Amino acid sequence: MYFNALIFSNHVDAMTIPENDRRIAVFTNPTEPETTGYYEKLKAALRPKSEEPRRVYWYLKRRDVAKFEPANPPMTPGKMAMIEASRSPAEEILDHLRETLDGDLVTKPILENKVRAAARVLSHSRIENDPGSITRKLWRDLGSLRSGDRHGSRYTIDTTQMEVRAVREKPYWKGVDEARDSDKIVDEVKKSSAAVRVMR
Repeated sequence: MYFNALIFSNHVDAMTIPENDRRIAVFTNPTEPETTGYYEKLKAALRPKSEEPRRVYWYLKRRDVAKFEPANPPMTPGKMAMIEASRSPAEEILDHLRETLDGDLVTKPILENKVRAAARVLSHSRIENDPGSITRKLWRDLGSLRSGDRHGSRYTIDTTQMEVRAVREKPYWKGVDEARDSDKIVDEVKKSSAAVRVMR
């Protein structure tokens, strides 16, 4: 069973739309009013003896729709804005970290510090004051470099053994981990432990 619906809203965050959505088309109306003459012309086009409805009918009848793709709605500026407004704070913070971290690898304590700093920049004061739940979520989402090992990919960082996870380039770092190239891993983690660059 399926149905089609037209939904009207004045709000860009009216619906939550994932980035890979293939069900929803979003179109935006003009935000600036037209001239008085435009509305007078529009009103005249709707009069009983107007030829305008006939013109619209034949325009639609003759319109070439051969390239229309019903299974994939177009990615319009309105849809991009709605997807952006749908992002959760965790997604915003992870995107920010991927743009600003100097290194690709983090430990959990480093991740928590970076989550706190990113939350400050992105004005998520609640998360800045208590980054624990977002840190745990992102840590889970990043996933272990060694999926078969319950301890994960552990390396000695400043005399302490800690698990390391990849914020970017995970397949590459899985390969480095498989080769047990500890110098390369530790150097990358130390890049991430530096101060995060502020991007607004």
